[in-house]
Formats: sequence, structure tokens, C-alpha cells
Amino acid sequence: MAYRLGNCVVSGSLDNRRRNRTVGTLSLWAPDGPGSGAVRFELTGDCNPDFRGKKIRFWCGQDPWKCTPVDPALFSKFQWLQIGATGTMTASGWVRSLPCDLEEYLRRKELGEPPPTPWVRRLYLEWYGQNGRVVVEMADPLVEQRPDTDEIDGRHLSPDEIWVPLPNLAVMPDAALRNGPPAGLGITRISRDEGATHIEHWSKVAGKSPERDEEDCYETMENDFEDNDAMNWREESETGWEEEYEEDPCVEEMERMDACLEETGTPLCELLKDMGKPPAVDTLDDKAVEAQLKSIIGQLALFNIAFDICEHFTPREAYRILTEKILPNECGHPTLAGTGWITHFATHEFCRECDAGLEDDDFDEQDTAAGGPQEDVPF
Repeated sequence: MAYRLGNCVVSGSLDNRRRNRTVGTLSLWAPDGPGSGAVRFELTGDCNPDFRGKKIRFWCGQDPWKCTPVDPALFSKFQWLQIGATGTMTASGWVRSLPCDLEEYLRRKELGEPPPTPWVRRLYLEWYGQNGRVVVEMADPLVEQRPDTDEIDGRHLSPDEIWVPLPNLAVMPDAALRNGPPAGLGITRISRDEGATHIEHWSKVAGKSPERDEEDCYETMENDFEDNDAMNWREESETGWEEEYEEDPCVEEMERMDACLEETGTPLCELLKDMGKPPAVDTLDDKAVEAQLKSIIGQLALFNIAFDICEHFTPREAYRILTEKILPNECGHPTLAGTGWITHFATHEFCRECDAGLEDDDFDEQDTAAGGPQEDVPF
């Protein structure tokens, strides 16, 4: 089962300008209104080619108040800071979109007049973190990218000019080219109010928009509904006297962390025993190495363990360090699963270039303390 957040996302951003690292935020329609909930992700891995090496921001194409509010039970289970491995992360693609809500679509389909489902752009974000597989799928979003420079032809760009639209380079599906909407297509809306049925029809003539805006009958893709019934959300408990004396969750996490500091922990290879022994790096091609690497990172994330890869390492080099140095020798604490505490392991501890960068920073600090060169000091 995947956590599907697409219907709840109002806006978001991601940054993959540093190799092997994708970070970003999602603004959700939480109980307090659109944008009142936020999720941050710090993932290991790169995005698909259209996002790779770029900073991206996006919004839902509809009125934010039409997004689906997050179920309150989700907040008690979902980790606000997500770690793990990237999956498919792209806005290059197409999907069929419902022009109305699902109930209306089914009613019209039963009447033999199913509304058209136009092809629109699809944004798809996927990762494997503490809560398992997470998917953000949005239909017809607004997607922009930030250029590498803030200047064009020597002119400094204003904040409104810095962000530019990101084109959808995916080829339109053959079905969309073959079965385009016929000219003069009308939109019929069927609604029920206190037992009475109301039918509204808006005709669309060539070169003229419907009387009502598309946003009035816009809804996200049908695929977002496929797992709703399978979601096993926990119902909110009724407030009672006994709840007033429950321990603060933050205090419980602190006590759990103190206990972990006094323990040795469980070897990482023991935590991953269900996966079996990882294949030797020399027996895998580049594609298989990356798949195995992300699989292990995703499994470690279930125990709130992150593996960070610096920009100097290839997936093959990172896999070798992980399987030969870290998994056999390091330990984790499975009791931290489901808490806000994260254990980090990283390749920079084995990277000469990262060490050289740290030494340069130390020299700069010593020069500043001794009153040496301070060309970079802004005052």
C-alpha cells in the first residue's frame, strides 16, 4: 500500500542541483486550510532527466480550496521529515483527467453520457521512506524551474522573472492525437438537491469558452481514487478524562532516545536480514547496482536510518561503501522507527575530496581568528 498525497497537495518544490541528493517541501491541505500542513523530504538519489540538476516549484491547477483535506489520522502516522530513496520523479508525461468529481462522472456514465477525459500534463513524485512508498500524482499542475543564473544579457532579473515555465517534453499519446475532442463539444452537469435532479448544459462553440470556467468542474485524475478504500486510517479516539494524563509524545521520544544512547544497538545487517545478503558489487551492472542501492536505502529508512551520498561518489562506489564498510560494522536502533529521530550514515566519511573541503574550511576559520585574510567577509 502506498501513501497517496496527490489530492491533498496545494503546492511544492524540489531541488536536485546537487548530485545524489533531492530535497524539497510539500504544502498540504491540512485541517486548518490550504497550505497549513507541510512535509519536507531529504532523499538520496536523483530525479528523472527533466528535473535532474534543477530547482523546481509547482502548484495544483485548480482552486486550492478544492483540494482534498488530509485525514487527521494521517498526521499521527506520517513523518513530517521524510528520508529514503528517490523513485520516479518527473513532470514529463500525460494522463487523462476527470472534468468533474468522481460521483458526477459515474452518474453521467450510467446515463450513457460519460464526460470527456482530456489528456493533461502529469506530475509524478515517488520515494521510499519511513512510511514505505509515497506517491504524489497531480493532473495539469503548473510547473516552473529556476535558471542557473539571475541575469540575462547583463540585466538582473526581478523575482517574478527568475522562474520560467518548465516545458512538458513527453510526446502526446497516440490515443490523444487520434481521438481528440470533437468541435462543439458540450459539458453537462448533473446534480441532486433534496431529492431533485438538476441538469445544466454549457455548450462550447469553436473559438469560444464555456459559460462557466473549467475550474468549476475540474478534478484530478481517476488514479488518485484507486487506493482510497485500501487506506487503513486509524479513527480518532474520543476525548476522555484518561487522555489528560497521557504522557507527552515528545517526552516519550526523548526517553526512548536516552535509552538508545545507553544501548549498543542492532547490527544493520541484522535489521536487513529479510533482504538476504546483498550481491557483490562486481557481479552487477550499473543499472542493477543503482536498483540494489536504492532498495537497501529504502529498507533502512523504515528504521529511521538515512544513508547520504556526497556528489563525488557514483552509485557503484556508494554501494561498495554501504555493503562492505557500513552494513557489516555499524548498528541502528529499531526502536526509533516511527519517531522524529534519524540516524545518519554518509559517504563523506570515506571521501578524500570532502575531507579536503573540510580542511580548507578549517584554514579559513584559523585565518579569520588570527586576523588574516578576510576578503570574503561582507562587512
